[in-house]
Amino acid sequence: MGPMLRSLVNGAFLVGGTAAWSFPAAFVLPFDRGRYTSNVARQWARSVTRLCGVEVRIEGDDQPLNAPAYLVMSKHSSHFDLLGIFAKMPIDMRPVAKRELGRIPIFGWVLRAGAAIMIDRGDREKAKASIARAGETIRGGRSVLLFPEGTRSAPDHVAPLKKGPFHLAAEARVPILPVAVIGSAQVLRPHDWRIHPGLISVRVGTPIPTEGYSDDDAGREALRERVAEALEALMQKGHIPA
Repeated sequence: MGPMLRSLVNGAFLVGGTAAWSFPAAFVLPFDRGRYTSNVARQWARSVTRLCGVEVRIEGDDQPLNAPAYLVMSKHSSHFDLLGIFAKMPIDMRPVAKRELGRIPIFGWVLRAGAAIMIDRGDREKAKASIARAGETIRGGRSVLLFPEGTRSAPDHVAPLKKGPFHLAAEARVPILPVAVIGSAQVLRPHDWRIHPGLISVRVGTPIPTEGYSDDDAGREALRERVAEALEALMQKGHIPA
């Protein structure tokens, strides 16, 4: 199969698989407390990556991850970051997603119905309300996944982290779990619709406790710097060897 045909087939797997798995997600949402939707998301991610010829490996999941909930903060370089994380992360998570994703037929409708916490980055008050909903999710005992850079950035460095996630962290008082996804930007490159087979490495760092950081500008800034350093350190380790 030629590279162009393979890319077309992979695109069909991504679109078709995402639409197909959206139906069981919609079915379990009314009865969900987090576990059922997370299981569907996990199966979606594993099936799509496998069909697209993308191998996902994880490192750091052998540490005890037994807190009631985490605020998972990941480096963001590609739309395949989410697939890699859900394929391998051993905890149930509700992602924070930008409002624009809610416009995608079927998949976006399920996100808006409660599978994700939708955030409107163009409206400050609505964004604050989304952060408040994320806090409710965490206090209810379910982890939240977000990308603190706010958007995709170059795969070789961590862009400045937004302040909003650290207001949430200071309020929720749950550990922050730093995650780096390496190789996703080669699978689905910026401004390129083609999906390339390859290896994605999900590297899980040591949880960062939020106790001891004051809920003021100085405390949140210190926590933001620590998370940025942790993400940068994870990125510098590069690929898990084949």
